[in-house]
Amino acid sequence: MVAKTKIFLVNVLMILRQVLFGSIMVWLCMEPRAYAATPASKNYRCSPCQFWLWPGAKLPHTSGGIDRVYLLQGFFAARNHQARFIDQGHNATPLKNIKELVLVYRLDALQPTSNIIAQFHKDAQGWMQNGNNVIGMQLDFDAATGKIKEYNLFLQEIRQALAAKFQLSITGLLDWMNAPFALTTANEVVLQTYQGKQSVAQLERYLTRLQSIQHTIPIDFKLGIVQGATLPMKIIDSLHSNPKYRGQVIFLLQRHR
Repeated sequence: MVAKTKIFLVNVLMILRQVLFGSIMVWLCMEPRAYAATPASKNYRCSPCQFWLWPGAKLPHTSGGIDRVYLLQGFFAARNHQARFIDQGHNATPLKNIKELVLVYRLDALQPTSNIIAQFHKDAQGWMQNGNNVIGMQLDFDAATGKIKEYNLFLQEIRQALAAKFQLSITGLLDWMNAPFALTTANEVVLQTYQGKQSVAQLERYLTRLQSIQHTIPIDFKLGIVQGATLPMKIIDSLHSNPKYRGQVIFLLQRHR
C-alpha cells in the first residue's frame, strides 16, 4: 500500500511539473518583449522587407516579395597610397521578386571619387541590362565620429558626380549618436547595430540615445541588424512615429557549409 502511494505521489508531481513548465513557456511566447529579425516560420514577415546580401548568404522567402536588397559589389582598398578595387560581387543576372536594388561598396579609407563613380556606373549598367531596378549606391565606411565633417565633404563630391537618378546611401556607426549629426548629403543612413555576427555591446543604451535625438537627424535613417537579432519593442515603436525612420535592414549570415 505504501509503495502504491509513493508511485501515485510521484506521478502527481510529474504532472504538476509539466503543467508548470507549459505555463511558463506559454507566458514567454506571449510576452511582447522585442521584435525578432528571424521569425519562427520559413517565410520572413517584414514591412518593408530589406536585406544586405553578401556572397555566401541566401535571400529568404518572403510574402509579397522583397522591397530592397543592398548587394555587395566589392571593396575599395587603399594600401601604400595606392587605391584598388577588389571585386567581391555576383555576376549581373536577373533577380526575381526584388523591387529595388542598391549596389554596396566597402571602403577602408576615403578614395578618389572618380574611381568609385566609374565602378558604380559600370556595375549598375550591367544589373539594369539584366532587368533589375538599380536605384542607387551605398558606401560602407566607418568614419570616425571626429571626422564626420570631412566625410560629408567627400560625400558631397560623390553626390555631384553621381547621376541624378541614383540615390546615395551610407552605413553609419552608433557612436555617431554622441555628436551632432552633420551628414546631410546622403539620401539615407543605415545605422549598424552589430559587429560581425553579434549585436554591439550596450545596444539598448545606444538605441535609447537614438530615441532621444531621432528628430535631429536631417536625413532618412534605418537600423541595420544582424540576422536573428532582436531589438527592444518600446524603442522601435517610438522610432516608427518618426517619418524619417524607414525600418530595418537585415544582414543575412552565410549559410553553414
